[in-house]
Amino acid sequence: MIFLVAPVLAVCAQPPLPQDHFYRLSVGAPDTPLAEPRCKGTLEVGRFVADGLTAGRPIVYGMADRPYELHEYHYHFWTEPPPTMLRDQLVDYLRAAKVATTVVTPEMRVEPDYVVAGRIKRLEKINGSPPRAVVEVELALRRTADDELLFLGTYGVEAKAGADTVAAAVAASFNAPIAGTFFALEVVVGHYALTAFAPIVIAAVLGTMVSRMHYGDFPAFILPDAPSITSFWEFPAFAILGCVAAVVA
Repeated sequence: MIFLVAPVLAVCAQPPLPQDHFYRLSVGAPDTPLAEPRCKGTLEVGRFVADGLTAGRPIVYGMADRPYELHEYHYHFWTEPPPTMLRDQLVDYLRAAKVATTVVTPEMRVEPDYVVAGRIKRLEKINGSPPRAVVEVELALRRTADDELLFLGTYGVEAKAGADTVAAAVAASFNAPIAGTFFALEVVVGHYALTAFAPIVIAAVLGTMVSRMHYGDFPAFILPDAPSITSFWEFPAFAILGCVAAVVA
C-alpha cells in the first residue's frame, strides 16, 4: 500500500506550475491631432511582416553580454502575434491623428489611395544593467495611382525599463518607442518631402552634443558690437548686400 501511495504524495508535493502572463501594447493617441487630414483619400495599413522568433506570441529576450543570442519566455506572451498587434495599434494611432480621410485595413476591401507596409526587425527585451527594450521597425508608404514608393525608412529605438521584469519592459519601454515610430510615420504621411527628417534630426542633435562637450555651452560665433542704424536709407544697401550674398552662395 505504501508503494502505491508514495508516488501520489510525491506528485502532490511538487510546486505549482508558473502561471501564464499575457501582455498587450497600448501606444495611446497622439498629443495634437491634425485640424484636417493632410492625406486626402483612403490610407490602408497592411499586416506587418516579421521573421522567426519576432513573429510569434512568446516575448523574445536576450542578454546584454550575448548580443547574438535570443530566447523565448515560456510563460510570457503577447495577446496577439506582433505583426497583427502593431498593425492594429498603428491604425488606431493614424485615425486619432487624422492624417488621412479614411484609414482602413485590407480586410475591409476598400480600394486605397495609399498603402503603408511595415516589417518588424526587432521587438525584444534585453536583460542587463540596466534592462531595456529594443524596437526596430521598417515602414514604407506607397501611392497606388502610379505605384510610386513615397517613403522607405527604418526606425530603431532602445528604452530603459524601470525594473528587470517583462511587465516593466512592456509598460515603460515598448510603448514609448513604438509611439515614437508611429509619430515619425505621421510626419511622413503629412508631408512627403520629409524623407530626410530622421537623419537631419539625428545629425543636429549629435552635432550639438559634440560641440557643447568640446567647446562648452557658448555661442559658435561671437559678433563684435556693430554700429547702430542711423538712417532708413541704409536699408536698400542691406537689401543689395543680401542679393549679392545669395548669388555668391
